Amino acid sequence: MHTFKLLSAFFKVNVQMALAYRADTIVNILLNVMWLGWELLSLNIIFSNTTTLGGWGLGELIALLGVFRLVNTMMIALIWPNTEKFNQSIRDGSMDYTILHALLDSGRYPVTVYPAWLRIIVTFVIPIAVATTIPLQALRGDLNIQQIVTFFMVAVVSFIVASQVWKRGLKQYSGASS
Repeated sequence: MHTFKLLSAFFKVNVQMALAYRADTIVNILLNVMWLGWELLSLNIIFSNTTTLGGWGLGELIALLGVFRLVNTMMIALIWPNTEKFNQSIRDGSMDYTILHALLDSGRYPVTVYPAWLRIIVTFVIPIAVATTIPLQALRGDLNIQQIVTFFMVAVVSFIVASQVWKRGLKQYSGASS
């Protein structure tokens, strides 16, 4: 259900962005109809000379073309606009803020709501949970002494690694304008 809500939000935002430029939207629709016509004409030409293509009949290839068009449209509507923003954030230097911001948002929920793979990431790789969920779990009495010591050690090691990465980054930083 959460995935559906997320995809729905992406779809709505991207439709609104597309409809902001109505002439461009109409041209894109016409181009897609033209390409679909061309693809169907191509299949018709191919099947005027044969009955199968790789063991597939005309109806099956039309169905495959329909599925391809559906997936391609979903990619265009949901993925590509966000990918362009991703690429732009890499170029303009705001990518680190966007990763950081998304990861920090994961700290607003208890780490126990995440699947195991994400729980490991936000606890041990980028220890957001160590800074948010774990202290509250300790205050609630949900952790035994071994877990408290383990998470304390994770926090210390994370601090040391982050400090070393920061220092190395400062040494290599030459400025955005150079």
